[in-house]
Amino acid sequence: MFHNTSLPDDTVSVFISVSTYINQIPDSAFQEPSWNQVLHLKLDGNGMITTWRLSIQTFQYLRYVQYLYLIDAGITFIENRSFNDLPDLVVLDLSRNSGFHLIDLAKAMVGLSSPNLQVFNVSGVNSHEDTGLFTVDHPFMENLRGTRLTVLDISWTRTIAFAVPFRYYVPYLESLNASGTLLLGQSSCLSEMYVMDSLKELVLDKWPKFTRSRSVRRSVTNECIYANLSTNGDCFNSPPNLAVVSFMDSTINISYIFERNGRICINPNNTIRRINLSGVQWTLSKLFSPITGLLHLEEFDISHTSLTDFHEDSFRYFPSLQILNMAGNSFSGVKHSTFYKLFIWNGNLSHLNISWNNIDFLPSDLLITNKQITVLDLSHNYLQSFGLQFHKDARLQLIDLSYNVLAVFETAFRDFISVDLPNWHGLKIDIAGNNLQCSCSPISLEQITWILDLQSNNNVQLMPHNVSCIYEDSMVIISEDILYMLKKYCVPTYPNYILYPVIGIFAASCVGAGLMFGIWYCRINKCNSSSRTENQIHLHNNVGINIIPDSQPDYAVFLSFSSNDKDFVIECVWPKLENKLKYLLKKESKLVFVGDANFDVGRQICEEVISAACRCWCTVLIISNSFLESDWCLFEVQSTWNSGCRIFPLFIEKCDGRKAKGIMKVVCRDMVRLLWPKDRTDLQEQLFDSLCAQIVQHINLREQ
Repeated sequence: MFHNTSLPDDTVSVFISVSTYINQIPDSAFQEPSWNQVLHLKLDGNGMITTWRLSIQTFQYLRYVQYLYLIDAGITFIENRSFNDLPDLVVLDLSRNSGFHLIDLAKAMVGLSSPNLQVFNVSGVNSHEDTGLFTVDHPFMENLRGTRLTVLDISWTRTIAFAVPFRYYVPYLESLNASGTLLLGQSSCLSEMYVMDSLKELVLDKWPKFTRSRSVRRSVTNECIYANLSTNGDCFNSPPNLAVVSFMDSTINISYIFERNGRICINPNNTIRRINLSGVQWTLSKLFSPITGLLHLEEFDISHTSLTDFHEDSFRYFPSLQILNMAGNSFSGVKHSTFYKLFIWNGNLSHLNISWNNIDFLPSDLLITNKQITVLDLSHNYLQSFGLQFHKDARLQLIDLSYNVLAVFETAFRDFISVDLPNWHGLKIDIAGNNLQCSCSPISLEQITWILDLQSNNNVQLMPHNVSCIYEDSMVIISEDILYMLKKYCVPTYPNYILYPVIGIFAASCVGAGLMFGIWYCRINKCNSSSRTENQIHLHNNVGINIIPDSQPDYAVFLSFSSNDKDFVIECVWPKLENKLKYLLKKESKLVFVGDANFDVGRQICEEVISAACRCWCTVLIISNSFLESDWCLFEVQSTWNSGCRIFPLFIEKCDGRKAKGIMKVVCRDMVRLLWPKDRTDLQEQLFDSLCAQIVQHINLREQ
C-alpha cells in the first residue's frame, strides 16, 4: 500500500480508509502519472499512521485535485510551499492531525495559489500540549488572501488569539468554528468577527478550553466580547448576515451585560436565526429582563445552564421563535403567570423542551392559546397527573411524559385526544417509566379503557407498546383481560345523597347484629383469630386474578444494585450485611436476597424481580451513577415501591441527580440516605451497625 500505486483509467475519486498500523508513509505515495486524473481524494488514517512527512513531491501528481482530505493521518511535517501548485483546490481538510504545528502549516501554505479554495479545516491540528500555542497572525492569514474562503474551522487547536482583522484577508468568510480553543481575551479576538458583513455562522462551543498544563483559569472578559461592539444606546452590533451563533458548554461572563445596562439588547439590524447556549457556564441564575433585537430568531437553546427563573417578558420580543429548549434547568419555582406569558408572546412556538426541570405541576390551560405546538417534551420531571388542554386546532406530533411519576391522565386531556381521534396522524405519546394506577375507581377504569382505545387506533402511537400499571402491590400489563377482571370484581358504587341517612341507619343496625352474632358464634366454635388466614385478591401473571393468602417474607433484605457495581457489592456489602443480620436476628438461614443469584432459572426476569420484592421485608439500594442510568435497577425499585416494603438508599459515590428516572427521583429528592464512607473502615462498620439495627427494628415492628 502507498508504494507506486497506479490507478485504473478514468478514476476521479479515491477513498482510502486505513485499518492496519503503518509506521510511515513513503515519499513515493501518489507518485504515479495516473494520480493526475484524481479530482477527489479522501484518506482517513483512523489514527493508524504513526508518522507522515509530506514533501513537495507528494503533491506533484495531485495538482488537479479539487477536494483533498488527509484526516487523522499522522501528519507531523509538510514541506514549505507544498501547496503552491494546486490551482483547482476547493476543499482542504487536514483535521485531527494532532501532532502537526500550525506554524509549520503556515510555512507549507506560503505561495498558495488556489483561488477557488472555499473550505479550510484544521480542526484538531496542533492540539497536543507539547506542540505549543498558536496565534492567528498575518503570516498565517496572508496565505489565504486571494481565495474565496467561506468556511474556516480551527476548532480544538491551541489557538490563543486572533491578532489580525479577518475581513482584510477572507472577506467572503461565512462560517467560523473556534470551539475548544484557548482564546485569551485580546481586544480583537471576537469583536473583529462582529464587523464581518459576510459572516453567517459563528461557533464557539466549549470555549475557552482549559487544560491542566495552564493552572490559571481564564474567563471571557469584557475586553474580548464587549469592546467596540456596542453602539446605538448600548445595543450589541451583529454581522448583518449572521444566522447561527453557538456557545455550547462555554464560559461567558454575561453578568457584565446586566451590570452595564440591566438588559440584553442586540441591534435589530441582524438575521440571527439560531442561538445555542446549551451548557454555558455563566453567573446567572435568572434572566432578569427582556432580550430584544432578535426579531428573526427561530431556535433558542438555553438548556443545562443552571437557570432557576426567568422574567415574564424575557422571551417577549421573539416573534419568529419556533423551537425553545430549556431542558436541564430548575424551573419548578417559576410562577404560572410567567409560563403563561411565554406562550402568549410566542404564538409560533412549535417545539418546547422543558424536561429535567423538577416540575411537579402545570396549570391545565397553559397551552390553550397556542395553535402551532407540535412537540412538547416534559420528560424526567415530577408530574403526578397530566391534564393540559390544547387549542382545538393544535396539530400535535409528540408529547413526551416519560419518567415522571404520572398516575392519572385527567379527563380534559383524555377527552381532547379522544374527540379528535380519527384525525390524529402519527401522534406519539411517550409514558414510559411512570406509575399509572389500576383500581376500581371510575377514573381508573375510564383511563384503562382510554389507553386500550389508543392502542387499537393507528393514528395515535402510545409508547411503550405494552403499558403497565399498578394494581394493589403488583405491576401488570394493561389489556382487555385486566379491564374485564377489574369490572367483574370491582363493586360499583352509586352515590345518592338523599338515601345517605337511611343507608347509615341500616348499616349501623347491620353492624350491631353482626357483632352480636360474632360473639355468639365464637363462643360456640371457640374461634381463634390467629388460626385464620385472610385472603386477598391479586392480579396474577399480568392477565388473570389469583386468590392467595398473606405470608411471611422469606428474606430480610432484597439487595438491588447495578451490574457495574457487582464486585463492590459482593466484596464489601453482601457478606457484612448477611453476617450482622444473622447475628442480630439469631437465624442461620440466608437473609439477603442478591438479585439474579437467587432467581429461579427459566423464569421471566420481570416476574422474578416482582416476586423478590414481595419475599423480602425491605430493600437496600446500592446507588451509583450506573444505578441511576439502569432501566433494570429502576424496575427493581419500582417493584419494591409497589410492594410497600421499606427502602434504605445507600449512595456509594457522588451521583448526578439529573440522571434519576421515575420513582428514583422521589428517592433521591425526598428520602433520607446513607453515604458510603470511602477509605474509612471504622465508619463503614458504624454504617453497617446503624443500617442493620434499623432493618431489625423494622422487621420486629412488622412481625408484631
